[in-house]
Amino acid sequence: MQGKRFGLARSGQVKRAITPPGSRSGEDPGWERKLALLLSGIVALPMTWLVLRLGLETWPRFAAEGDMAVIQLYTRSATRFQQLLGPYSRFGFHHPGPAMFYLLAPGYLASGGNLTGSLYTALLFNLFLLTACAWILYRLAGVCGLTTASVVLPTVALALGANYLGSIWNPNLSILPFLVAVLALVGVAAGDTGWAPVAVAASSFALQTHLALGIPLGFAWAAAAGSCLLWSRPPSPILKRRSVAAILIATAVGVALWLPVGIEQIRGNPGNVASLAEFLRGPHLSHPFVEAAKAVSTQSALPLLALLGARVGAPLPPRLEWVASSVGALQWLAMPAVLMVARRRQRSLAAILALLTCALGVAAVLAMHSVDGPLLEYLSRWTIVLGVLALAAIALTLLPARIGRLTGGGLVALAAVEAALLFKDFSTYPPYALQSERRLFRRVETTTDRLQLALRRRGITRIRVRIAKQDAWGLAAGLILGLVQGGQTVSVDQDWVHMFGPALTPGPYQAVVEVAAPGNAEPGGEVVLADPDVTVLIRAPR
Repeated sequence: MQGKRFGLARSGQVKRAITPPGSRSGEDPGWERKLALLLSGIVALPMTWLVLRLGLETWPRFAAEGDMAVIQLYTRSATRFQQLLGPYSRFGFHHPGPAMFYLLAPGYLASGGNLTGSLYTALLFNLFLLTACAWILYRLAGVCGLTTASVVLPTVALALGANYLGSIWNPNLSILPFLVAVLALVGVAAGDTGWAPVAVAASSFALQTHLALGIPLGFAWAAAAGSCLLWSRPPSPILKRRSVAAILIATAVGVALWLPVGIEQIRGNPGNVASLAEFLRGPHLSHPFVEAAKAVSTQSALPLLALLGARVGAPLPPRLEWVASSVGALQWLAMPAVLMVARRRQRSLAAILALLTCALGVAAVLAMHSVDGPLLEYLSRWTIVLGVLALAAIALTLLPARIGRLTGGGLVALAAVEAALLFKDFSTYPPYALQSERRLFRRVETTTDRLQLALRRRGITRIRVRIAKQDAWGLAAGLILGLVQGGQTVSVDQDWVHMFGPALTPGPYQAVVEVAAPGNAEPGGEVVLADPDVTVLIRAPR
């Protein structure tokens, strides 16, 4: 009786429980179905256009610098099935696993190690994930779910923009996998364990890529498990066999994805899992809850405010920042009311979404509260997912089962505006159109070419790269990547192994490539680059 009152789906009754009132089983929705297909077609146009345009373009060749170069080094190891660590962290550990590098490996190989190949791979992956989110909502809530997806999901695409959708930096690459994981957990919470493999795969990828998602994923899984335990009835024998099969598949997927992590822990000394545990046990400086809540509220409002030009990573004007934090807080505070209305209207999917959004809001504030060091914008970037979930819960609760022509016309107009904004944003992609980044990459490429020419002239194949200027590590990373791709054997000093990976552990070398501040380089050697910021030279080992 409790499950029936709450309006949540019972195991074996998912389809019936999540069908909007007014739609009888087997009835052709007619106008509503045509409207949903029209909306999805409109918002899919700019994404399809972008994929086709990129597929017909010649990929330009340009080098990487900074974190992009380090990610390329790790991806290169993944193409040889040698990468066991996740992205490095400035706190002395690596993020839990290497899944993102194996995702990027095909694009790296197809482009011959070109950064553009990795960027395009990330873009295609995120567009696929947006499609997966729409598919999940359609499978869970039918035409109503597809209509919701068609008007809500473009807002997160707008908020991220093409440059962030095509970013290989781990705080950006983990956002949409986290959204897929939460939506799949909604299906699990509704009593359909067939979504468990999807939830495990997406959760594993998101957590391996960005440790900050550990707390919210834990809350989401706990909420989904609690819903299943509290409101599900024993399934029929057929559904029970399907549930067992889904759980076995989910277990196999989890083991496969976490196997590299286990292997690294066994081989490592002390191993990354041990380093993570030591970091988590250590003392941390926390942030006030008000500051944490403001950061979460501001980010979670961006999907809604994206229609007004707000974008992830772009500074907001002071007035708009106040509006964003207020809108985000109101979205989260509205979830209990949405939960009650959804319960009264027997919209179980909306009820579960509202419940999970409440739980994730608490988790997000706790996660931001526990951040060690400055509360930088990128650390809370993943919380835009809260805004997407809140908008989806509101839409699924308020959308009428029979959408009138006037409401349908309004939804079409909204989808057209979103599509037009997406076309405008996608027209500026790829990111190499940005002259500031292009200048950095060109400097790396030119310096690498000079280095390789000088090394070949001397017959040197084993190099130690020594970084004598800390803030020049980005240039050094680009040089290391270029040298490795050029066939040289490169190593770094022990202090830099954590960043560049164990493949660059100190070993025998024939020459030193020193990256130093102007005037601080050791005397002697051949200067390859000398500008007001940095000097790069080759010299014999001491």
